[in-house]
Amino acid sequence: MKRPLGHIVRQIARFPISGSMLRRYAPHPTVDHEQTIPAAEIAIVSLIPFLGDLIFCLPLVDALRSAHPKARLTFICSAAPPSQILFNYPGIDEVLVCPDTRKSLLALMPIVRAYHQLFTVARFARSVRIKHSFDVALITRGGPDPFLGAHAAWLMGIPRIYGYGAALEPERSQMHCYPDPLMTAMVKEKRNLHESMRALEVAEIAGLLPAGIWSEQQTIQGLRVLAERQNFASIAQRVGLKSDERYAVISPGAGADYRKWPAANFREIAMRLAKQTDLTVLITGTPAETNLVAGIADGLGSRVRHVAGKLNLLELIGLLNNASLFIGNDSGTGHIAGGLGIPTISLNAYPMDGEVDHHQSPARNRPVGPSVTVLQPRTLLPPCVNECRAAEAHCLAQIDVEQVWTASLQALAR
Repeated sequence: MKRPLGHIVRQIARFPISGSMLRRYAPHPTVDHEQTIPAAEIAIVSLIPFLGDLIFCLPLVDALRSAHPKARLTFICSAAPPSQILFNYPGIDEVLVCPDTRKSLLALMPIVRAYHQLFTVARFARSVRIKHSFDVALITRGGPDPFLGAHAAWLMGIPRIYGYGAALEPERSQMHCYPDPLMTAMVKEKRNLHESMRALEVAEIAGLLPAGIWSEQQTIQGLRVLAERQNFASIAQRVGLKSDERYAVISPGAGADYRKWPAANFREIAMRLAKQTDLTVLITGTPAETNLVAGIADGLGSRVRHVAGKLNLLELIGLLNNASLFIGNDSGTGHIAGGLGIPTISLNAYPMDGEVDHHQSPARNRPVGPSVTVLQPRTLLPPCVNECRAAEAHCLAQIDVEQVWTASLQALAR
């Protein structure tokens, strides 16, 4: 397939910050993969600043803590709101936070952005290296590494680094910084795994976990512990719930507009739940989504409530933990609900006839958990190719209200 000129230019421009070049200008001693050394200090490195991606790492945290109760487990993350979960998550000994460069003016320039990210990561890694010495680093996400997790681990002087080979996700090769030369060993074969399972697979090749100890059909135990630590009585009072009141949570927001099912459709579902079931409906969102949530909830009566911006992330986890139903887009809130085991309806813009191992496929990125139903459009609408990237609800809008209503009733019946 012929690649666009801009694609080739980006690849050339990124070569100076590739893994092979980093080995040349920042060498450090490494340990052979076959050599057995203790793993008393384990670092999980995920600099992706999105909530859903963080949730995918939590089963790995649970598994490592169970398998290595005496090891010191450090999570190295990005300075984004999801880090609030990590600071309170059971089993993590320390959280180290790398500055988030997305709000910098330099982040608006595609090629400069990668170099700015590297310089930020390098400064952060130097500060970590002064105080910490890790035995092994696990880079939890495969394919592109635009946030430079492997680069950070290398610059911290970590002798053993494990992750995914860049070639496993060729559809986004323009984003690669080619971390492969930095790896002690890496996963080189696709097995059509969910992202949470991919994170565990990295620990398997590192020799830290056996295969088959967890499945994406299970709840995330540490997340449930975290939810149960929250003061639910206080949370309920904040959102106007009585102690015995059953409720559904609807989350109409998402990180990209093409992932947002039309607000009028969510309004119809909220109205039906309030009229045809015994559930109170809480519509949640971030402070920035207040107008979206208000537009859905206003005028639907006292059993449909606008709670956007009223809870912090930990309180939201506590609220979701006691819900009877969750309905939402492909977003971090849905990943929390699914991981808690709540009956979850997740609306995903990726088509049913798409490649199952594409990075947008729900086979890879649906919410984990035993009670998750994913609804998808049958196919992409023109001009979308491979995946939807519209500036509005486009391919996703093919999912109609009746599909979501039927799925909701079935989930409640189960």
